[in-house]
Amino acid sequence: ARALADASGRLAAHGWADLVRGIYRWKFGDIEALAQGAESADDYFARAGERRHRSDATALRMQAAYTLGRFDEIDALGQRYAALRLGLGDRGIPAMVLAYEALTRIARGDHQAAVERCEHARGILPEGGFAPERTLIQGAYALALARLGRPEAAEVLAEGVRLARSPHANLQALPGYDAFAEAALTLADAGVPVDLDGALQTLCASMSRTAFESRSAPAVRKR
Repeated sequence: ARALADASGRLAAHGWADLVRGIYRWKFGDIEALAQGAESADDYFARAGERRHRSDATALRMQAAYTLGRFDEIDALGQRYAALRLGLGDRGIPAMVLAYEALTRIARGDHQAAVERCEHARGILPEGGFAPERTLIQGAYALALARLGRPEAAEVLAEGVRLARSPHANLQALPGYDAFAEAALTLADAGVPVDLDGALQTLCASMSRTAFESRSAPAVRKR
């Protein structure tokens, strides 16, 4: 891919070569390679003036930063992503940004702040259709509610399991599947009646359709 990019002489081609290489190595568990590939691609796309491709690379940078536990990077990347999407005609804060802000707050133990971001995001998502943002937001919402012991957590989880049964599978949705799995385990451990086996089987199948390993997959399989 790099040889073809060199032959083309196009900056965007170099960006795609580095991004695809990072995604390929991610398949084998090297999330650091994804972070590096997406950062390099972002730089090439910026020099090429490819705003839409930059937004794609930035979204993957957010995902890599979250998976690697680099939570301090999330807000800055989210601001960049929002600015790029604004330049493409989006209005307001993108749901993707709110989703990662929520997931980051959960990781830091601020579950109420996560709930607030999820509720805002749920209000701006378009109805119908598949979008990784929907899975990310629903997963974060279910987990935050479960950690707070809120009674509606089980219903939100059930909605998420139905969402996970979609034939679509998207790499960007993986943190959402993780959050659903953690929510199911949290509720079951708290004695809340949930179909734990059914939920985890569905979520494992969703994770497997991406052909990539997610953060919670080994623990879910063991359970």
